Amino acid sequence: MRITYNILGCVFATVILLGCVRKNDVLDPITTPPGGKTDSLGATLKVTPQHHKVTINAGMVYIKYAAKTMPASMDMYDDSMTVASSAAMFDSLTQGDYYIYAIGHDYSLQQGSDVVYGGAYFHIIDSAEITYDLYLQLDNPNHHDYRR
Repeated sequence: MRITYNILGCVFATVILLGCVRKNDVLDPITTPPGGKTDSLGATLKVTPQHHKVTINAGMVYIKYAAKTMPASMDMYDDSMTVASSAAMFDSLTQGDYYIYAIGHDYSLQQGSDVVYGGAYFHIIDSAEITYDLYLQLDNPNHHDYRR
């Protein structure tokens, strides 16, 4: 008789545990904004170009809105700014993706191979009035060529 009660108790517990399943709705993924300029206040991106962690004070910084990769040509960038006070500032940016590219001169290098360049993808996670600091590392493969 005791075995019957144990079996009935296990069956009853199993029915209760399996019967209490909550149905979860499938949520569609949230699409983030593509990125770009806004007329109102937005985020600010401060780009500081560097070569071997030394700030480059002479150069140009380009930005492409809503992009994760480098555009095919230089005229496809949406905005550009000259490096002033060791940085370039892009303001009124919305949440989204940006591709940053910079060209500058590192005058500590040998003349002729002093042009340094490079780019990076950046994602702004919030469109609040926040300043994001990006230290963009630039390079020139010619001055690393030790076979010369």
